[in-house]
Amino acid sequence: MFQNFFIEVNCQQKNYDGERICGDVFYSKRIQDEERTIVVLSDGMGHGVKANVLATLTSTMAFNFTKEHKDINT
Repeated sequence: MFQNFFIEVNCQQKNYDGERICGDVFYSKRIQDEERTIVVLSDGMGHGVKANVLATLTSTMAFNFTKEHKDINT
């Protein structure tokens, strides 16, 4: 039914002035077996390495919960 449709995913980030690492994290993964794409965007609440670490942890958790079809509130 959906064979004629596709999802194109793209991301562009800009670091805070003077920082080498962006505090935001974008992650996407196509799960071919289930014919779905998971896209996660996480704001690290700040900038630089600390914000990136927090955003990475948050986006990883959100991705794993979504991938396993689990409710985030559990």
